Amino acid sequence: MASNWATQLYRSHHLIWDALRERRDQRNRFSVLLLEQERLGILYHSIDVAEWAKITQQSHPNDVQMWRAITLYKKKRIFSHMYVPLISYLLLLT
Repeated sequence: MASNWATQLYRSHHLIWDALRERRDQRNRFSVLLLEQERLGILYHSIDVAEWAKITQQSHPNDVQMWRAITLYKKKRIFSHMYVPLISYLLLLT
């Protein structure tokens, strides 16, 4: 009986981690596709369009909204950090 409980506990934790990994991978792929869509204005490859549709249909709208907010925040943060070396360089020249 204890062996069955231990096995069930292991499987349940393993399934939880698998689900979390899958959601993380979905979020990362959503982020890449969203940035590509914003950069180009549209997704050109049919594989990307199909994957975008699959992710948005399988995910809860709140998840998609949160992933979009995270992606746009990261994008804003990356661009703001790109200007720091430029500004410091320009200040050194003066």
